[in-house]
Amino acid sequence: MGTMGKALGFGVAALAGAACFTFSTASYADAAEVLRPSTRTAFYDAGVGPGIGILGCGGGVCGSGFGFTQFQLINEIGVHLGTGAGHGPAIGGIILLGFGGPFSPIRFSPQFKFWYDIPVTKKYAIYVTPGASAGYGMLATHGLVESFFATQITCAGRLVLKDRGLVFFQPVTADIAANGSGVAFGWSIIAGGGVTFP
Repeated sequence: MGTMGKALGFGVAALAGAACFTFSTASYADAAEVLRPSTRTAFYDAGVGPGIGILGCGGGVCGSGFGFTQFQLINEIGVHLGTGAGHGPAIGGIILLGFGGPFSPIRFSPQFKFWYDIPVTKKYAIYVTPGASAGYGMLATHGLVESFFATQITCAGRLVLKDRGLVFFQPVTADIAANGSGVAFGWSIIAGGGVTFP
């Protein structure tokens, strides 16, 4: 099994383990308290995970094009609109960073993002969260720096714990970056956590 497969399996196991631990170490009443629906509209989270990329350009940072692997980091902040709670539509911003080996470019990309937190059940703070973002992208390698229009499509599973903590697993993180030289594609698997507020 490759790195991406191992990360996917680890992420699913981590979320499942967190849920099982919550229910096995507490009564159902206590579990319902831990996973009560989120009432806080804003959130901040950060995550890490492996990624792969393919550059297909005529020049600049990729020349004839090549594939690469990266270690991805994300920071996200957003606020839900209209619901007065931690579900439904949300807008905000993200910063994406990527690092790799000697043949992998350094990546930096601030983007505006839209999320939609869909409750799996009305009783618990368990959400499926699709999202889309767009903004500036930069790739730098071997002394060359190139700017792109960058966009990302995501889908994550989220748990809000005691209406304050947040954990997530994002197996779908699809990136496209394009400029006059060509296009770059990427896929990452991200897991992380954060807080909800105010």
